[in-house]
Amino acid sequence: MVSFVPCATPLGMLRFSRLVLRRAVDTGAADGPLCIEGAGYVDVLIERVAGGELDAGRAAEEACRLARFLITTQPRGACA
Repeated sequence: MVSFVPCATPLGMLRFSRLVLRRAVDTGAADGPLCIEGAGYVDVLIERVAGGELDAGRAAEEACRLARFLITTQPRGACA
């Protein structure tokens, strides 16, 4: 039997990006202040998509790129 996973929706990807950034803050896995700011930016993207100002697909791509970059940052003080 073959099981197919449905493609994620752009809104789902926006929410997932926000979740990943918040989780990085909670676990201390990345630079907390940058990830908090990134999560706030993703919130703004979600609001703008809901208001029809932005294309959902492009906003999701931007949010995913941002999350991928920010979760690779070092926690503050890790390099000291």
